[in-house]
Amino acid sequence: MPKYTVNWSKAYHASGFVEIEAKSKEEAKEIVLDSMGDYEGSMQYDADKDYAEAHEVVDNSKWLNDLWTSKKKEMNLPLKRRTTNG
Repeated sequence: MPKYTVNWSKAYHASGFVEIEAKSKEEAKEIVLDSMGDYEGSMQYDADKDYAEAHEVVDNSKWLNDLWTSKKKEMNLPLKRRTTNG
């Protein structure tokens, strides 16, 4: 049976409210956008934003061995490893 690697992402979003002192609505919005990473709120799961992508796992060992063998032939190197006794 083939093997697959799967990259996935499970999406959540948090929402809430905070009171901001600012000169205008635009400034209040900018302050919140700049600080949003520090806020806590109600967390909701968002299944519509889930993501998964699968890729088949490929065994490259034969390909690498064939490449190594062809390079050894090009360089006139011995195709088999020398063994030492002892």
